[in-house]
Amino acid sequence: PGGSLFVAAPNLENTLYRWAYRLARGKRTHLFDPRDRELHLYHFSVATLTQMLERAGLSVLFVCPDRGAISISQRFLNGIASAYFTVTGKIRGEALEAWCRRP
Repeated sequence: PGGSLFVAAPNLENTLYRWAYRLARGKRTHLFDPRDRELHLYHFSVATLTQMLERAGLSVLFVCPDRGAISISQRFLNGIASAYFTVTGKIRGEALEAWCRRP
């Protein structure tokens, strides 16, 4: 009770990354590949992540783009996705951050 939780999860609505991947590689992205550095069995939209956290009894303070990135290309795309979020309020980057509290 009274604790805080920070969650980062893959964004199912990552249209910016899908477009960039398709332009760079000439093929569609995949949600799961066992050769990936990080394996994620679930990808979330803002709505599904919020709903899951609220069902777990948490109060979601806000959801925003996850700005953490390792490669230069990811950091560049995260910057564009963050600017898009600032203008539209829609998260289209690769990952989501959710900040929560337990009432």
